[in-house]
Amino acid sequence: RSLVDANSGVVDGEATRIVDLDLDTYPNLVRVPEPIIVIKDGAYSADHSIRISGWESLRGKGYKVGLFKGIKSVEQKLPLYVEKENIVTLTGFIQSLEMLKTRRIDLFIASTLLEESAPMKSAEYREIKRVGIVEEKLAYPWFHKRHKALAPRLAETLKAMKVEGTFQQLTESAIRK
Repeated sequence: RSLVDANSGVVDGEATRIVDLDLDTYPNLVRVPEPIIVIKDGAYSADHSIRISGWESLRGKGYKVGLFKGIKSVEQKLPLYVEKENIVTLTGFIQSLEMLKTRRIDLFIASTLLEESAPMKSAEYREIKRVGIVEEKLAYPWFHKRHKALAPRLAETLKAMKVEGTFQQLTESAIRK
């Protein structure tokens, strides 16, 4: 819904979205030409014998894989590598952890940023670990086209913040909270 709101101009843009946004669906969005984060999609499991290295490593293994509803890139790619009958759509993070814990799914694909969450650090889910990375992708800010002139200015500001170290400090501070 947030992309629809940004595209229609209800909001000014999106703080972070992947580079290959569908511009046919969202023609009013303009990408700021400086990435703000590398998003890593990890594969998580309670079975530590599983090793994943890229999407291709899921093909033909028969894994039952949890798909977190709303992560478009994963929704699009997972069916290319895992049989449809082995994909389980999940609606929440805790539900995903519970499904792994009870071994109702073999894997769950999610951003590695979730590793910093309280549930992932809790004793209740300590057996759930990242067993690989399926993909790394750059994420960028996006503006509604009415703010197009701001995109290069924000890109230059982000570059300067990265050079001086401010960007890294703010990112680390946000993750710790």
